[in-house]
Amino acid sequence: MEFYDFPMDHQKCNLIIMSYGHTTNEVLYKWLTNKSETTVLKNEIVIPQFDIEKIEISSNVRQFNAGEFSLLILHIHFRRRIEFYLIHNYIPAILVVVISWLSFFVDRECAPARVGMGITTILTMSTLLIGVGRQDLPVVSYVKALDWYYIGCFIFVFAALCEFSIVNYFSTKHRLISNKQRINDASLNMEKAKQEMQSPGCLDDYGFDFSITDPEFQTSRCMDDVPEVKDESRENGTPQISDKIEYLMRILYPVLFFIFNLFYWFTYWDTE
Repeated sequence: MEFYDFPMDHQKCNLIIMSYGHTTNEVLYKWLTNKSETTVLKNEIVIPQFDIEKIEISSNVRQFNAGEFSLLILHIHFRRRIEFYLIHNYIPAILVVVISWLSFFVDRECAPARVGMGITTILTMSTLLIGVGRQDLPVVSYVKALDWYYIGCFIFVFAALCEFSIVNYFSTKHRLISNKQRINDASLNMEKAKQEMQSPGCLDDYGFDFSITDPEFQTSRCMDDVPEVKDESRENGTPQISDKIEYLMRILYPVLFFIFNLFYWFTYWDTE
């Protein structure tokens, strides 16, 4: 038996009826029907995990040293029922990926919440991949179809956590640049205000003498004429690169997962 397409695999069971003590001169086995397929056993046999697709019958004669012997051959084709694995394996994996996608809608400033969701989804997929329910699956040395689906879901969940790391990096970098720019702007405003107050014509129009005028009054009057330098990145509403990544992933993530599911089910569904 091969399980490359498990749990959407098809199996074939061969039943051979043969007499090893009587040659064809004594016993000759034949089916009651001349058809190559029969539905007699198909309607009577019920197997919990399989559906019987078809039953092929044939007869043959084999040559041995002792003579020719008659035999009957029965081929039973099974198709595994996938409902159990949909409920216990596929749907939980899909829900874990959906939860990781919902993390993109959580504010990136809430780092504990985002990291918690990412770690939880990764641990859940790891449990599905190597833990819960594995004792009910066939143990083979190659990768089955169900394993490929788990691996794909694990990659999506891990990519969601990596996306937050990238977004957090660019967000922190932008915050540091903004703070530095704000300090530079404040220093520039103070320097311009100082130059304006030191100019000889700052208070001449008001008839004040610099030797007797209150310095605080000079500062308050002259500061009104100093242009304020603003942070252009905040005033013009230009989105940060982290905002662009978040918006892109909210759309691209489910689209890629949908394409992955289309490719997966198209590849393994009803394969012979």
